Amino acid sequence: MSVVWDFFKVNETDKTQAICNLCNATISRGGTSAKSFNTTNLIRHLDKEHKEEHAKFQERSAEKGRQPQKRVLKQTTLDSARPYSRGSEKARGGTRKLMEFIVLADLPFNIVENPAFQRLLAYFDPRYLLPGHTYCGDAGLSELHRDVYSHVESLLKEDSPSISFTTDIWSSDVSPMSLLSLTAQWIDSKFKLRAAVLHAQEFRGAHTAAALVAKYDNMLQVWQIPRERVHVVLRDNAANMARAMREAGLPTLPCMAHTLQLAVHDGILAQRMITDILATGRRIIGHFKRSPQAYCAFHDVQQQLGQDVKKFQQDVTTRWNSSYYMLQSLLEQRRALAAFGAEHEVPASFSSNQWRLIDNVIKILEPFEELTRGISSSTASAADVIPSVMALKRFLSRDAPSDHGVGTTKAELLRAVTRRFDGIENEPLYTLATLLDPRYKDRCYSAELKAHTQGLLLDLLAAQVGPDEGQGPGASNTDEPAEKRTRPGSLSLLLGEIMHEERPQQATTAVSQLNLYLSEPVILQDADPLAYWRANQDRFSALTTAARAYLSAPCTSVDSERLFSTASNILDDRRSRLSAMAAHAHHVLLVYTLALPPCDPDSARQAQTQTNYCVSKLLSPLRQTFPLISTPFPEEVSVCLLMPVRQQLSTCRVMGRVPVKDAGELEMLLETASSGYHWPPCSDCKEPGVTLSFTANIAATAHSCRFILHNISRIRPYLTQKVVEVLVQALSIF
Repeated sequence: MSVVWDFFKVNETDKTQAICNLCNATISRGGTSAKSFNTTNLIRHLDKEHKEEHAKFQERSAEKGRQPQKRVLKQTTLDSARPYSRGSEKARGGTRKLMEFIVLADLPFNIVENPAFQRLLAYFDPRYLLPGHTYCGDAGLSELHRDVYSHVESLLKEDSPSISFTTDIWSSDVSPMSLLSLTAQWIDSKFKLRAAVLHAQEFRGAHTAAALVAKYDNMLQVWQIPRERVHVVLRDNAANMARAMREAGLPTLPCMAHTLQLAVHDGILAQRMITDILATGRRIIGHFKRSPQAYCAFHDVQQQLGQDVKKFQQDVTTRWNSSYYMLQSLLEQRRALAAFGAEHEVPASFSSNQWRLIDNVIKILEPFEELTRGISSSTASAADVIPSVMALKRFLSRDAPSDHGVGTTKAELLRAVTRRFDGIENEPLYTLATLLDPRYKDRCYSAELKAHTQGLLLDLLAAQVGPDEGQGPGASNTDEPAEKRTRPGSLSLLLGEIMHEERPQQATTAVSQLNLYLSEPVILQDADPLAYWRANQDRFSALTTAARAYLSAPCTSVDSERLFSTASNILDDRRSRLSAMAAHAHHVLLVYTLALPPCDPDSARQAQTQTNYCVSKLLSPLRQTFPLISTPFPEEVSVCLLMPVRQQLSTCRVMGRVPVKDAGELEMLLETASSGYHWPPCSDCKEPGVTLSFTANIAATAHSCRFILHNISRIRPYLTQKVVEVLVQALSIF
């Protein structure tokens, strides 16, 4: 406490004020809560009104600062310095968190043998013994996988009448392994979007449609998901995948991102003048990639021109937006490239007409890039497909000043989009999802399509909503905005135009809830449709089941793409021998590990490993020979008592390296060995064989330590704490 309180006291009626003991003045404590209180105002009051007392305050504060701080040592017993047993709650909890850390960070299991990692954990808790990498890869990973599997299984069985899936195939570059993915996505009763990785299964042999059908049947059987609950499966545009879905009788949709990739490639990237520009851009960027000297000189030019130092972006042929980003980075560095080319040699360059063409192509592709980012988000759904394609067509059909030189390209891109997305308005999975999305409803449909889609929805609701249900007036829509606005961006602007165009009301035979829902205005484009249904599910109770099913469908297979991006981090050059089952366990754990409920120590499986048994058996003779140690010792001293044994264990590589078949064989060796046991050279660590004596040596050492500690305890009252520490440390070295 500050010395200033010798001259003040807290106001009992107002804790934010202090009363001066000298003049009874009320002074603010500098805040309204205990966290913001300070003594600045009190010190200023003393300095201004009471000079003599302020001098006393400064003198007392200086004297208090010169007083030596007492070192408080934590007193503990020898038991508190022993390592945790493997079956203890602390050890099991630490191992659990260790496994979650390894899985979520995509780390190799041998991280537990990294000396720096071991030192880090020993600093925080020296009593925790790290498990071996074999245990982490086998028992630890399997146990965590079982818990996550049970958790996901319970979520799937709770209240998910319809589940949407994504699937894809991936082949590793560093391992002869192909994986088939299956991810699930559904909306629970609280209108919260859920997602889980169900399978990352090895796919051996030819990737034929028949083989895929067998795999999908097995996956659904493993999770006990009937086909009636499968709402849709999102897959890529490969012919074998589409045929497999048809033969399996599963409702399916193509990935919108893949379809968009094909449309942009057909409309722009396949044209000769664009391919020439892309080839020239790759030559320029490749020159700087291969020459660090050229890159350094280019950075100097950027700094001289006052530009931000940026690197060029190389494109990838399978991602059209990477070509867009490459052209964009080249256009941003146009001045720097011109200045660099005036003094240095460049393998290629653009003409002025090509620079104008690059600028116009970027403007054409900008709405496509905006759409790609939007549909790649985790909240994008199948309801976004029809409105987005309609907005793209409207953009491509309008004339703009930037069309000079690219009018033909723009027209070809419009034909490619129309051809690739032909028939989406005849797909109920799209039309019903758009109708049930409060951001769109039926604003995108013509009168004929509007009537047809509403009829399809009424067929689904016929068994749920009777002709006389839901006639009462509903509560006001709390999600309705006071004023409509659109997000910035060309595509969003066009979507806003479509959503708010006045359309004549068409006579339909819809039930009252559907009529009421469609008669209300749409919500904002950046609003959450699930939040709308969460707030209005009582008003539109007959529509909620259909909304949960159709809004759960994603519009892309991005979840599987992200899964395989993680797979490339797991199956790298250092872990090319990792089995497919271990990779599958890794993937399933990634999504739901952090969402698991707290682990119950009583029900958790107690892992008994050789390391656990070695430590407990080797330390037991030492623990039994110290009955005199009843007086608590500082923690630093207690840790020293076990240091020789730990060093002996580490030297002999007992921690996870004992070459015995099981714990029973080790127990027999420990109980019968009187002079010692010789271990042959270890095939794993390549160290020479060693001989470690158990009973005789430890008993003799314990007897000597017991005698010396007894003498130290007798003279303890006459020694300082530092001397005691030095004596015990010397004993441990001895």
